[in-house]
Amino acid sequence: MDKNLNEKESQSQRRKILKAMRNGESFTALDALCRFGCLSFGKRISEIVAEGNFVLKEWEVTPTGKRVMRYSMPKVIEITETPL
Repeated sequence: MDKNLNEKESQSQRRKILKAMRNGESFTALDALCRFGCLSFGKRISEIVAEGNFVLKEWEVTPTGKRVMRYSMPKVIEITETPL
């Protein structure tokens, strides 16, 4: 693992990104930079996945025709049993 000189900041970014994604938000690298000041969004996503979380990836085309990856988490459906 790379030595990160600012591990506390990385952990903070990872927690904020994970919380937002669990709340249904999705992000591109530019979104993460603007919202969280995160320059290593790909690394944070890799860490989130390494922790056992499932992250969806989807290509998106911007209005200028550029392709960017958008990351999100699947919605969790709660299943409850009904009495028979």
